[in-house]
Amino acid sequence: MPRLPRKPSLLLALLSAVSFLLPSAAFAQVSAVRQAMPTDGAPLPPTGAAVADDVMAPGTNPAGLASAKGFSLGYLHERDIPLDRIADALFLSLGAGPVSLGFSTHWMRYGDLLPNDRKTSWTLALGNEFAALGASINLFSSAQNRLLDRMITWDLGLTVRPFRYLAFGAAAFDLNAPDFGGARIARRFDIGLGFRPFTDRVELAVDWRFDDLISLDESALDITLRAEVLEGLVVLAAFTTSFSGERLAAQIGLELRLPNVAAGYALGAQFDDTRVASHQAWARFTTERQRGIDIAPKRYVLIDLERSAGAQSPLALLFGNTDPWLELLATLRRIGSDPDVLGVVIKMEGSGELGLARAEALREALLDMKARGKKIVSLLLGANDPDYLVAMTSDRIYAVAAANLLINGFSMSSNFMGRALHRMGIQMDAVRVGQFKSAPDRFTHSEMTEADLTQRMAWLNEVFPRYAAALAAARKLSLDRAYQVLNKGILGSNAALKAGLIDEVIFSDQLLAKLQEIEGRSVAIVEAKLPETDVPRAWGLRPKIALIRIDGLITGGESVGSPFGGQQTGAATVIRALQQVFLDDGYAALVLAIDSGGGSSLASDLVWRAVRLVAQKKPVVVSLGDVAASGGYYIASAGHEIFASPSTLTGSIGVFMLKPSFGKLMHVVGVNAVTLRRGESADLTSLVREWTGEEKAELARALDETYALFIDRVAEGRRMTREKVETLARGRIWSGTAAKANGLIDSIGGLDKAIAQARVRSGLLDKEIEVEVLGKGGFGERLKTVWPMTQERHALQKLLGELDAGLLLFLLEEEGKALALTPDIGPMR
Repeated sequence: MPRLPRKPSLLLALLSAVSFLLPSAAFAQVSAVRQAMPTDGAPLPPTGAAVADDVMAPGTNPAGLASAKGFSLGYLHERDIPLDRIADALFLSLGAGPVSLGFSTHWMRYGDLLPNDRKTSWTLALGNEFAALGASINLFSSAQNRLLDRMITWDLGLTVRPFRYLAFGAAAFDLNAPDFGGARIARRFDIGLGFRPFTDRVELAVDWRFDDLISLDESALDITLRAEVLEGLVVLAAFTTSFSGERLAAQIGLELRLPNVAAGYALGAQFDDTRVASHQAWARFTTERQRGIDIAPKRYVLIDLERSAGAQSPLALLFGNTDPWLELLATLRRIGSDPDVLGVVIKMEGSGELGLARAEALREALLDMKARGKKIVSLLLGANDPDYLVAMTSDRIYAVAAANLLINGFSMSSNFMGRALHRMGIQMDAVRVGQFKSAPDRFTHSEMTEADLTQRMAWLNEVFPRYAAALAAARKLSLDRAYQVLNKGILGSNAALKAGLIDEVIFSDQLLAKLQEIEGRSVAIVEAKLPETDVPRAWGLRPKIALIRIDGLITGGESVGSPFGGQQTGAATVIRALQQVFLDDGYAALVLAIDSGGGSSLASDLVWRAVRLVAQKKPVVVSLGDVAASGGYYIASAGHEIFASPSTLTGSIGVFMLKPSFGKLMHVVGVNAVTLRRGESADLTSLVREWTGEEKAELARALDETYALFIDRVAEGRRMTREKVETLARGRIWSGTAAKANGLIDSIGGLDKAIAQARVRSGLLDKEIEVEVLGKGGFGERLKTVWPMTQERHALQKLLGELDAGLLLFLLEEEGKALALTPDIGPMR
């Protein structure tokens, strides 16, 4: 049983109840025009239910907390002279994705007349820039006021921000209306509209505040204005009147904003009493970058090429649909327009994560950024040819003393296992369409065919001179000298310096000093991707462009990772994402990013159909990566427009079937395989026997139908005759440059160009957009891609990768089925 209050405490409680349930005689700030309530907590800076969007938002509208992303910390101090009140409040929030959590505690201290109390609130908000819901639970404590001690109240809020310049908000406070000294606490309501007339630098809020214990005449109308008159300097003003016109109050203040910190001060007064009635000061910190005065030194953004060009981290695969390559391109775009960023430092280690075609696309993006006045500096801990192609864009290239630079030209390699498999008693049967369709050759042949040699040499003969010319132009060498450097091969740092490939050999800890020498002033290096300016956050949902990646082998079922390295793109996963784009009008266009040599013909055709359906409703632009051939190109042909880099391997329009037979090997090791059948070809897919001549002929006829379908798909998508496609098909691979000349693609450019063209086709070129990555699969599917990478596993993966073990397992799963795989090009070094 709770203890009875002592008489002084009871007297204070009664006085408190009387004072709070009667109209307030002093209006310390704008919100005090209405009746003050014991559950109010500390008065907040001028804002409205529709526009509140920071860590302090729950006091105005709990739903506003949904806009506070990352970690935020706030503090407020208020002094109300007529009420002889001092209020202090601490605010915390944490937001990620659609969920934000908030905590606040308010210490209310009065003079001798009223008891002190404390209000503690917990808030949960769910939503996005378009709509959000929020709820708060408020816990009260007071050692002097037994009526308020242990009281609990509930608040609810809603925001809807349908357009860039219009917002709606509604909030309800003390919905449970608890008892307070024989009377109840009033339920309070706030209905507000927010406007951003033509710019987010000016924000106007209009709020109607009332409760269920007063008449309409006693309700209040609030008008709040926030105007960013200078970068980071915000003027605040608020005016409040009751509808009866008997009570008027105003408030004016200033807020100074830095990228992650804001501080403000405001004065409040009544119109019928010109003396200042309240002083208010506050400060906020947030991990979100906001528009403001940047007092930090000018900076360079560090880009770790291995991390940005490589595969997603396990955490990203588990918890988000992020895309490192897309984030890198977006960062470069933002750097180009950020006056506080002087340029980028590209760190590379020669890991081999970056292919030549993607290096060309990144080079293009860097040159675009450089044209906007930014500098590029490269730091080489190691580099291969694709890495160095990126480094060629640099104003200065540095290398550490121990760096090894494999700037030595390009090669294609294949391991032909036909003779070895035959000796082991393994026979590989193959049926193919297209003289250049050499994908099965690694298992059926012991040496390279003339046709395969022709197409490989064509690619090398195009790429190598182009690279040499780029090297000569970037480093101011003669073309003959560039060829000499490439032909020499492996270079140490000192040899690279002597050859003119780098500007200086330094220690990595000397880089900052070198940048300061370049700039002639103090600079900083930001070791993270440059964040977007998120505050003030745009209202309404931005138009969206969907990005779907097709990487690695194309298979049926779901997309999964491979223990032998690489990714398998499952048709079911991709089609589900494509159906989402087709059905959701929020997606204005689709960009397909393809980096795949193909796989199952059936899976490729199913995805082709789903892409074609999307293309009937929305623009579909395709971006080809390092390799987009065979089944990868099959899917690409369904798009409206195709982009590729000059060195992209593409085409390979052809199909084949492959089946191993282990019968001889099983006989040697003493295995007696017995098969019973009804039907001459019932065991067609058996791994014990070879195909007969008649079976091969029938399979060839079936494969001709699949090939004809492939030709038809390309002819339809590329608006060519079948005859024209036939001349470009036969399984032949083409470079991006040759593919453009032959009409297989439309334009030379990387993912950035493809996204820009999707904006043009959807009428969004001059509008803010959001690129959303789809098709990554659910939690369980992502979990399948996580593989521990110990040194032993890494060594095993490299060995099995060289022996095509991952591909062999895929072929065993798909034996007897039509496959659309690009010829084995091997590692391009």
